[in-house]
Amino acid sequence: MERLSHLVKAAVNAGTWKTIRISANGPALSHLFFADDLILFGESSMQQVSTIMQCLDDFSAASGQQVSKPKSRVFFSKNITDAQGAEISAGLGIPETKNLGRYLGVPVIHDRVSKATFIDLIDRVDSRLAG
Repeated sequence: MERLSHLVKAAVNAGTWKTIRISANGPALSHLFFADDLILFGESSMQQVSTIMQCLDDFSAASGQQVSKPKSRVFFSKNITDAQGAEISAGLGIPETKNLGRYLGVPVIHDRVSKATFIDLIDRVDSRLAG
């Protein structure tokens, strides 16, 4: 996974990988790794599809590991039309999703954080502590 991180960073430094920012002054994001899971962030364009696929292909050639496309999903911001999303999804060969679900019991995408955001997690912890 370290090799993939280096490939992504090299593409960012070369200017071919267009990062995203969560806020105007926030850090540029290109990727996050969690154990054996990864999230890739990039501009929604066919040019980025080519850059992302090149990094993944180079990683596969170097490591012998492959991305499991059936287990992967692509998520788009609200600014992308359905047609744009379908084109990019097809280019990646990865299905689109509108809901990223939960990771380690926490919603991946949510609105303003409130007690309701984590109520399921709190209930499960309370239940285990009571047991």
